[in-house]
Amino acid sequence: LGIWVFFIGLDYPLIYFEEYEEKYGARVSFIMTPPIPVSSTEIREMLKNGSDSAKKYLHPDVIGFIGEKGLYAE
Repeated sequence: LGIWVFFIGLDYPLIYFEEYEEKYGARVSFIMTPPIPVSSTEIREMLKNGSDSAKKYLHPDVIGFIGEKGLYAE
């Protein structure tokens, strides 16, 4: 029984995706995107605090999923 792992990674300087290829046999693809001036922690805080600011960083479907599942709510 084989396990298929496919990982899409952003070109982030502190993450070494070769490790995933070697350790798990994963196929890794990179997506080149411009950096955004906010961290994932900051986005989670925006969501937790009910701020609309997170909407400019996340796709509407993601915002909807987070709302439906009650993620990052206090």
